[in-house]
Amino acid sequence: MLSLENSLIKNYKSITILAMSLMYVFIGAKHFTDPQYFINITPPQIEYKSFAVYFTGALEVLGGLLILTKKTRKAGAYTLVFLL
Repeated sequence: MLSLENSLIKNYKSITILAMSLMYVFIGAKHFTDPQYFINITPPQIEYKSFAVYFTGALEVLGGLLILTKKTRKAGAYTLVFLL
């Protein structure tokens, strides 16, 4: 029974990591395909809005890809925490 529970937890963890990765990569890519949307919602205090949009998009894509593998997951998590 314990083996079945461990298997379910491992599968759940893998699915959630994959889902989070896909969401970050997708939204990060949207920063490049539709930057005007993100520029419009950037606070007025930020001077270089285009740079900010592309920079945060790149961080989202990078973080989303890094969390996919166990070896780079910690770096990806720190990247996404920094971003958020």
